[in-house]
Amino acid sequence: ADNGFAYIFTNNAVHKIDGGLTGGADGTVTRNVLLLPSYFTITDAIDYRSRFYIASHQYPVDSRAVKTALHTGACGILVWDRLSTQLGGTEYIEIPGVREIKKIYALPDGVLKLICISDNGLTELRQFGYNDSGGVVFPVQKKMGIGAFPNVPNGLTVAGDKAIWLANDGTLY
Repeated sequence: ADNGFAYIFTNNAVHKIDGGLTGGADGTVTRNVLLLPSYFTITDAIDYRSRFYIASHQYPVDSRAVKTALHTGACGILVWDRLSTQLGGTEYIEIPGVREIKKIYALPDGVLKLICISDNGLTELRQFGYNDSGGVVFPVQKKMGIGAFPNVPNGLTVAGDKAIWLANDGTLY
């Protein structure tokens, strides 16, 4: 992260690693610097402008399962400033119509983007924005086919003003 620490996101917890100058035994691991309720699952995160934007689901996620029905959980982005281990209600951005967030990333122009699976199973590209009342939203920028999400979470590369990834369907986007 931009504060010199490494962070590990797993299940519903965030752990911090403080590596010493020589690494190895000189570093310390702080477990559960942020612990979300047990019904949350963290799927991706980005360190952006000194905050973490954490893609999360409020139900168990099994990306191997074929989902044909609408899910009952909520998906959204948790915004954490790292100065606090507490999250308030205003720091969670729910994203209606999404059953899974596959990737969160930022382009050099400073805009956050998401690659999501919609309720109907299509892959969507969404972009950070504001609605008419000043609330944060992630409107759909582009609808893609089933399986158009990155094959692996870190398989997306930002090159200039473009994002490139090999999709689960075998297509290069």
